Amino acid sequence: MRKIFLLFYLSLAVCSYSQNSNFGVWTTIGAEKKINKKLSLDADLEMRTRDNIKSVDRWSGTVDMSYNLYKFIKVGGSYSYLYSQKEKELTTKGNIIPEYWYSRHRFSLYATGKYKIDKLTISLREKWQYTYRPEKFVAKFDDDGQTPKSDE
Repeated sequence: MRKIFLLFYLSLAVCSYSQNSNFGVWTTIGAEKKINKKLSLDADLEMRTRDNIKSVDRWSGTVDMSYNLYKFIKVGGSYSYLYSQKEKELTTKGNIIPEYWYSRHRFSLYATGKYKIDKLTISLREKWQYTYRPEKFVAKFDDDGQTPKSDE
């Protein structure tokens, strides 16, 4: 049985390929505190880079709380603040939208069930997630990059 799983995972590695040569790093630092036997609190900070590590793509912070209802069921919720950079964009009409930073607020609720059979553990997690994106106005420019363009 192990050989079948090993062959399956090796075949996935052979079939995978990169869509472009852009290199970035995702770095996360986190802390976890067990408040009691059933309740735990997690906090994470994350930074993502792009353009071969030349620019920061996103900063985020997450707080997560989970509670073990039973030995086999855990429920929880989390809040994430995401601060991302949108790259410079050329529209179909030839206008330029310069790069800018924008924020998002992400909320999620989840439930995880586990079932153990000898050395094998089967788990299922169902998650509801909502992301709020505050409205942001970004000016457009002519193809020269200097002259402001109206939304006509």
